[in-house]
Amino acid sequence: MPVSSETGHPIGPGNLLVNKENLNWRNALNWSPDGNNLVFTLHEESSSDSELWTVSLNDGAAKQFTSSFYLAAFSDPVFSANGLKILYKRSDGTMNSAIKLGSISAGKAVTLLDSCSIDGRIDLSPDNRWILYNKKRTYNPVLCRLADKQQKELSSPDEVGNLVSWADQGSKAFFYKTSFDYQYLSKVGSIYGGPAFEFKNQSYLRPIGWSPSSDGLFVEGKDKDGNESLMIIRMSDQEETSIEGTTDHGSYASFSPDCSEVVVGLKGQMRPSDLYIMPVSLKESKTTGNRILLFKNFVGYSWEYAWSPDGTKIAIASGGEVWICDAKGGAPIKLPKAPQKARYPLWSPDGKSIAVGYFREDRMQILKSTDGEVIKTFENVADFDWTPDNREVIIVHVDGQLSAVSLTNGKTRTIANWKQLCSEIQFLKCSPDGKWIGINGYNEDIHFDIFKINAADGKATEVAPDDPYNKELMIWSTDSKWIAYDAYGSKKTNIAGTL
Repeated sequence: MPVSSETGHPIGPGNLLVNKENLNWRNALNWSPDGNNLVFTLHEESSSDSELWTVSLNDGAAKQFTSSFYLAAFSDPVFSANGLKILYKRSDGTMNSAIKLGSISAGKAVTLLDSCSIDGRIDLSPDNRWILYNKKRTYNPVLCRLADKQQKELSSPDEVGNLVSWADQGSKAFFYKTSFDYQYLSKVGSIYGGPAFEFKNQSYLRPIGWSPSSDGLFVEGKDKDGNESLMIIRMSDQEETSIEGTTDHGSYASFSPDCSEVVVGLKGQMRPSDLYIMPVSLKESKTTGNRILLFKNFVGYSWEYAWSPDGTKIAIASGGEVWICDAKGGAPIKLPKAPQKARYPLWSPDGKSIAVGYFREDRMQILKSTDGEVIKTFENVADFDWTPDNREVIIVHVDGQLSAVSLTNGKTRTIANWKQLCSEIQFLKCSPDGKWIGINGYNEDIHFDIFKINAADGKATEVAPDDPYNKELMIWSTDSKWIAYDAYGSKKTNIAGTL
């Protein structure tokens, strides 16, 4: 699309370059130095895998540049100064990524850095001697000399801003301070409407659950000494209390239904981790005993382990198998009849069944919780949840239908068409009272929103519609009146940007 160099506004119609069925644009579109080619990332629907593609602006020919395997993602591609190679990032779901340089003509790539913590774009110097990238958590630029792999984290004044590009053939670099600040916040929205509630102290990492009486929100945050810790925020006055003994809890902790125990130890999504159970006292705000080993070498996501309704067991999907762990410890028991590659376990409210999904397969199955025998299979499924009364299972179908299937007679009732609300579903969760179905999804401009749908008549309402930020990580309060979520977006904080 042609644009004005002065205003950035379109001055003519656009031309369609790439239209790949079942492939969505992901991030980081970049031009070749001569302006004749583009490189970008595409990913398959219902998949975390992504590939790099190039397209010629001369003839519109699109070519796949990378070929991935299970759980591999290629992203943030940039052309080299001569346009003959592409620098890019490869991630396998862990916190670290590899930086590679691939030849466009030969199709072969070499690894420049095996493991580094990257946030955002990467840049190769015009003389191919240096790499610049932003480091995760600190977001500081890191300069790496390729000859000996020496790396130096650069600390620049706040007013300098972020790395933009190389200057002076690689002897200098441009930095830009935008007039907007990108913010990550924890918020709470009411199902009755009105503006979202924003916590005054935003040192929290993420909300992870509610207290049994909904008067407190559990978060992974930082204590007074700056150490990461499990905390509880009292909703009445926002007073925050660290749970003593949880400073080394890992990430994505999971409390038992009565909040007397917590699963800890996850080092990060898809990173090998030993999971533990710790007894806790909310009244005393501390752990009350030693850690008990729950599962060794777990590899998966935080939503691949789940407490049973009575809090005595934890279902874990790891290594393509489903395991049942006793909350008091002991060796995990593998469900012998559970299908291979089952993931995302979710207990039924009566504890007799476990629903599972499958990676890159639009399928859901209900298994016996005793041995994993398949009771029922559903196809064309994007997400699912049980109703709290154990009478129905709620299913998000890939084609847009949101339905409830009776567990007694198998009859299906249509609730709504979720594609009238968003383009893609990320998460589904019924409210504890069973009156609402919460969905977290995004539209065509990749903006994430949360909607509550009346389980009886299918009427949908956006939660906190006046909040312009992206909303993710939807967590219902136990009284079904509130939804805690992660919010992120830009806020105008300066009158103008500076280069």
